Amino acid sequence: MANTITKLLGAFLAEFFDEDDLKTFEGWLRYQSIDVTALMPQELETWRRFFEEARTAALASPKLGRMKFKPIPNEYRYGVAIRKGDDLWLTLWVKRSAKGEFFSFVPRADGRWNPHVSYHLDGTSKVTISQQLQGNCSH
Repeated sequence: MANTITKLLGAFLAEFFDEDDLKTFEGWLRYQSIDVTALMPQELETWRRFFEEARTAALASPKLGRMKFKPIPNEYRYGVAIRKGDDLWLTLWVKRSAKGEFFSFVPRADGRWNPHVSYHLDGTSKVTISQQLQGNCSH
């Protein structure tokens, strides 16, 4: 079992993408799992347009800055962060409600978009990407 976990973790780390990788067209394509050698010139140009649109949107988005939470009795919050040099980047945060349900959030500068996953006491979970895109799961 430990050997399997070590192999999976090694494969995951080998595919780790640095934020700087996403600033280049080649790194962004690799992140999208696109095989450049299999693309026709028109397809490659389409992917380049997608990359340029994504870069423009990323550059226009403000950095998050400090998140301010008001204390709520019997509610707990946990942050998951990645350190890169002197910087500490909040990757996600988890909330345990007073009822004992868990919610995992991805911080976003645009408050209108709040992707998250919820795990409920009845054993169900819900994935919410936006108000229009929600899915329920039972385990």
